[in-house]
Amino acid sequence: MHFFLGQRTVRERALENRQTQVRDYYNYAVQELASHDVLLSVYDRFREENGE
Repeated sequence: MHFFLGQRTVRERALENRQTQVRDYYNYAVQELASHDVLLSVYDRFREENGE
């Protein structure tokens, strides 16, 4: 129950929660993009090595 005894307002806690959600989604998107780039790189290398 100590959650409600802090100095921050409900609005401040909500903003912090939203910022955390945005950060987590951004990190997920970057991770997915990096995975996609790695897969494309491996696929391109495979095509070059196999004369496609």
